[in-house]
Amino acid sequence: MDLTFKGSELEKKLVERYGQDNIMIMATVSKDLVPRMRVLDLFYHEGSIYTVGHKMTRKSEDILINPVVTLQNGWNEFVGPAINIGHPLKEENKEIREVFIKMLSWYFDVNDESDENTCYLKITPTNAIFDDRENKKRYLIDFVNNTYKETWFNDHVASKIEMVF
Repeated sequence: MDLTFKGSELEKKLVERYGQDNIMIMATVSKDLVPRMRVLDLFYHEGSIYTVGHKMTRKSEDILINPVVTLQNGWNEFVGPAINIGHPLKEENKEIREVFIKMLSWYFDVNDESDENTCYLKITPTNAIFDDRENKKRYLIDFVNNTYKETWFNDHVASKIEMVF
């Protein structure tokens, strides 16, 4: 049975987990259909996931060709289009820049706002797999239709894999 996501306890858990500085892997596909992955620092804010990028990277090049990306963190996965929303100092980015500065205490140590190629990337998830390990539940989230449902969770397999790492 599908349940409403917005305002749910599940949304609160997702915000609690990802509404702060997080390390995730982003997968893209190149123009030659070669999958590429990289580790990024990002956060979830008001239905989207944000990170700082640079226009001259392969990541930005890949997103221009195929904007659909996958973000992975542990057992959790988000899929959706990524877009370059421009330089941090653009007037349109004033509000989200304040969120970046609040979320990432080291923001100015690693981001060069004097570089015209520095940009913000916004990923708007269309769907996700979210594991609530504490309660031994896994959810499929459909952001487009604002729904979620519980799905298969195998703690035995998960604990065996965790032992390997």
